[in-house]
Amino acid sequence: MTAEAKYRQKMRDAYRLEDEGSLEAALDCVRGALRLADDPHVVTTLEEHLRLPHLLQRTGSPDEARREFRRLLREGYPDQLTIPSIQWKERGLIYDAMRRAFMREGRPAEAALYEGLSHLADSYGQVLDADRDAPPPHALSTKSVEAVAADMVSSLSDGPSQNEVANLLQQTVKRFATAEAEVQLCEVKEKLRRMLGVEH
Repeated sequence: MTAEAKYRQKMRDAYRLEDEGSLEAALDCVRGALRLADDPHVVTTLEEHLRLPHLLQRTGSPDEARREFRRLLREGYPDQLTIPSIQWKERGLIYDAMRRAFMREGRPAEAALYEGLSHLADSYGQVLDADRDAPPPHALSTKSVEAVAADMVSSLSDGPSQNEVANLLQQTVKRFATAEAEVQLCEVKEKLRRMLGVEH
């Protein structure tokens, strides 16, 4: 059996085992599959790499899951494309997976933080993809930003107003063309942390 075939079989087994409720066995399968990911004949996707932190969290290891999320953000994964717009959109997907993980843990402020970051990372990917002469992508519209802000604050009992969050997101979106996106994302992350009362 080739490395690619072994990888695919382990991933299929992981999905089946998770559906059956055998989370530890599913986690073992994902770990086994990802050990094969560096083989040049094995092609992986972000979704498959996100299975590891998902299962780590579901099996009671949320700190290890967060470390894995951070590793994916920092290092990427073996078959990640080097196209900047795609890398930013995938960063948005990782942030969204982090949002879902925090929601499962009952931590709505952290979930709101990563929802905002997900929207901004995806929006920046769209900016990089956009034709400079075309209208801005939908994700950059005021209505889209307001909808994200409303969703971010909807599950918070105490926190900023929808308008405060929307204004911060909108200011960041407007600066995409004029400032370094990586620096902007770090700055807005800290501002959102303080606004939402999320500790480091």
